[in-house]
Amino acid sequence: MGHDIYGVNQNHQQVAYARFHMFNDVAHNLYQLLDSEECDGGVSGIGVQKTFSKEQIKQALDQYSQHYGHLSKQSLDMDYEQINQFLHDCLSSAEQDGSVTVCFA
Repeated sequence: MGHDIYGVNQNHQQVAYARFHMFNDVAHNLYQLLDSEECDGGVSGIGVQKTFSKEQIKQALDQYSQHYGHLSKQSLDMDYEQINQFLHDCLSSAEQDGSVTVCFA
């Protein structure tokens, strides 16, 4: 078990991926940033998907910057870097397609 969270573009191609062990509490931060706590099953996602607009992904990135942007690259661990990369990958896709679908498994 674990959190497998991936972004999919309108062509149903995976454009972003984040993986967290089932006991990794950092996973819950990604759900919060995406305002998707209802998709968090505790030890994994609940197997649902949500579509996010470009603006919603930008808002998640803004929140990420507010909460973690003050930390240096050296003090950010791999989990937070993974969240940052995931959100940027989703934004790239949403900028092309207007939206991105995120699957919470």
